[in-house]
Amino acid sequence: MNTNQAIETLRLRRPITHDDVRKAFRSLAKEFHPDKHFTDVARENASAMFVRIKRSEEHTSELQSPCNLVCRLLL
Repeated sequence: MNTNQAIETLRLRRPITHDDVRKAFRSLAKEFHPDKHFTDVARENASAMFVRIKRSEEHTSELQSPCNLVCRLLL
């Protein structure tokens, strides 16, 4: 997953902050949590979207970590 896809999945606009990512993730995680959907089809769709949201959050969080920012400055 690239950065643009992650930002799109989390429904964010640039520039993003760590707080923006956290708020978007929590909101979308509540909306697409598999336990909130009762039919099998809806649960499968929600589960797939939940995994995608989680991966997007992890990806954007990695980009904003202090170590990563320092490493990018050094390279």
